[in-house]
Amino acid sequence: MTTQASRNNIFGLIVAMSYAATADGCVFLDDGETVDSIDKKLYTMITFNVSDTGISSTVLHHGYPGVESLVLDFIRVLGVAVKPHIVETNGHPLNHSYDEATQVLYITEMALPMHKPFEIKVAFS
Repeated sequence: MTTQASRNNIFGLIVAMSYAATADGCVFLDDGETVDSIDKKLYTMITFNVSDTGISSTVLHHGYPGVESLVLDFIRVLGVAVKPHIVETNGHPLNHSYDEATQVLYITEMALPMHKPFEIKVAFS
């Protein structure tokens, strides 16, 4: 599959929590064809941070225009020891489920724009 073809798919984030209940990572997005996209600043770089209180994204650089049509549709968090009672963004509840046997939190149907920072609150009591 080409980079351009993959941009027609939804994006998901799979998180593996550390023993300290944290995780972080990043995504680099460009058109997959432009030579020297970093030097030309035609890329977007997004970081993700996860803790026991939530998930957030930060857009470090926004130079790839194609990112504006991309959405983050789901997050799967591995290693969540307790079922959360609240999963929300901007005060709005998010569709989620929890598998106690595998300790996985599934957050679905989010449709969050990739080019905009977000914060998801997760509360356990």
